Amino acid sequence: MSEEIDPNVDGRLEPPTITTVLFDIGGVLFQPSDGPLFKKMARVINRSPDDIYKAIYQHPHVADVFAGKVPEEEFLRYFYHTLNLPFPEDIEEARTVFDHPEVFLPQEGMQGLVQKLIDNGIEVAVLTDTISPLAALVRSRLLELYPQIRSDRIFISSEIGVAKREKNAPAFRLVLEKLGVVAENIVFVDDVLDYTAAAQSIYGMHSFTFEEYSSHGVSAAASMKEELKKLDCC
Repeated sequence: MSEEIDPNVDGRLEPPTITTVLFDIGGVLFQPSDGPLFKKMARVINRSPDDIYKAIYQHPHVADVFAGKVPEEEFLRYFYHTLNLPFPEDIEEARTVFDHPEVFLPQEGMQGLVQKLIDNGIEVAVLTDTISPLAALVRSRLLELYPQIRSDRIFISSEIGVAKREKNAPAFRLVLEKLGVVAENIVFVDDVLDYTAAAQSIYGMHSFTFEEYSSHGVSAAASMKEELKKLDCC
């Protein structure tokens, strides 16, 4: 005997309850900044942007560098040595080669989107893989451009001791614990597919891979806003 269907019951699946949107910074909240930053640095130290890229990203323990497990001075000494540059007198001076806040610019449409989320009662948090010499600068610039984001909701890999790029992306587990929310209530937004895939497949988060240039003339921020609308959070 077939079970009767109550016509007054809506059988459609309800969207999950989203309480938090977790953003990456570079290429999402900020415009892509590695290229402009390395060009600025190149002019200061008379090395090519490609040489600077290699001195950072080809470190033999690059994941540990981003997770802050390699002490900052040790990394800076490696950086200067790799580029055949004398190490400055102190670590503060050594760090200044990275000090170019003007290259960190807001991604088009994202300031308004962040404000819209907060106005709708959604918590906004940030998770970024950033090396130690840039951590304070990135945090300061983020708070300047997005003052509505709480400082204690900004998670920088080299400050928290874990990174997205490490095996099994342990940064996500730590952020879930710090935020006190379950994965199904979070949307994670990044411009790197490997990271959004890890957030979804390993931790069960919803995820959105942010594309700087979208087809049909639709901005990435607008595309993401439409996706967030489907989850009833924008």
